[in-house]
Amino acid sequence: MRIFAIDPGLTIGYAWYNSETGRFRAGQSKSHLHVLDWLDHEMPMYDEVFIVENYLSAGHLTKEAMHTIKLVGFFEFHIDRMWGDVVLAPPQRRLSGVAKARTLARDIEGPHSWDALAHAIVAARTM
Repeated sequence: MRIFAIDPGLTIGYAWYNSETGRFRAGQSKSHLHVLDWLDHEMPMYDEVFIVENYLSAGHLTKEAMHTIKLVGFFEFHIDRMWGDVVLAPPQRRLSGVAKARTLARDIEGPHSWDALAHAIVAARTM
């Protein structure tokens, strides 16, 4: 089973990871529509897991923060509508998977792609 993860922001990280095979795909984009096209291309199944990094506020909301919050809702809505339930994960949940993600995806542009892959790796450990 693949675990899909999205790290929304001004640059959006996206990835999937299969813990059974060790295969993965990851990337990053400034366009939320590009990420939806990528999801369509990867053809997720209804039994796969979808993680979107949630936004945690710590004070005044900047334009970047508002953009990120809107993207969280955008991806949560579209993924739920097309493929299934979405797990909103706090940013700190990915931390224990960052080193492995950077090692696996060392040839892929980061850091947002690595953060999304880290979310998927950590989720695979707990399933």
